[in-house]
Amino acid sequence: MMNKIFLLLIPILFLQCADNQKSVIKGEPQRQEAQSIVVAEKPEKKGIRLIEPEIGSIPATQKETNKAGGFTLVPTNAEGPAGGVACIDITTKNFNKIISMQYTMQWDPKVAKFEGMKDLNLPSLGKNNFGLHILDQGLMTFVWIDNTLSGITLSDGSPLYTACFNLKGNTGDKTTFQITDKPTRKEALDASEKLVPLSSTSSTIKIQ
Repeated sequence: MMNKIFLLLIPILFLQCADNQKSVIKGEPQRQEAQSIVVAEKPEKKGIRLIEPEIGSIPATQKETNKAGGFTLVPTNAEGPAGGVACIDITTKNFNKIISMQYTMQWDPKVAKFEGMKDLNLPSLGKNNFGLHILDQGLMTFVWIDNTLSGITLSDGSPLYTACFNLKGNTGDKTTFQITDKPTRKEALDASEKLVPLSSTSSTIKIQ
C-alpha cells in the first residue's frame, strides 16, 4: 500500500515543480535603481557661461535619402591671445525641417583645449548632446533630436551653438576645426524621417 501511495505522489510533486518553474519564468524581473550622473559646474570665465557636456550617442540609421534636403554646417573662424579663450559659432545653411543630426568635431588639442558651450539655439539641445569622453584626442561627438519631431527650420547663417576653447599653444599656432565622421558619422533626418545629406566646411582657431 505504501508503495502505491508513493507512486501516486511522484506525478503530483513533478507537476508542482513544473508550476514553480513557470512562476519564476513568468515572474516580473527585479527592478534596478537608476544611476544619476552629476556633472560639476565650471566657473564662468570672461563672461562666458560654459556648459560641460556629457556623452551622448545614437546609432546610425538606414532610411530612404532625401537628396534635395541636404544642408551644410559652417563653423566660423576664431582667434585670441595665448592663454585666452576663443569661441566658434557653428552656423548652418539650408537647414529645413530637420529633426535629428549627429557628427564629430575635431581640432588639434595641443593648440586648443575645449572649455564649454554657450548660446544653445536649438530646441531640446543641452549638455547631454555633447560627448566629452575623447577630448584629449581633440574629438567631441554630437547628437541632437527634436523631441517634437515636427522639424526645425533656420535661416542661413543662424548659429546652432557656440563652442569655446582655451588657447594653450604659442603665438602663431593654429589648428583646423572641422566636422568629421569618426567616431560618430555625419548623419541627419528631416521631418519625413528621410536621411538628408549633411556637408560641412572647416574653419581655423588661431593664436594671435
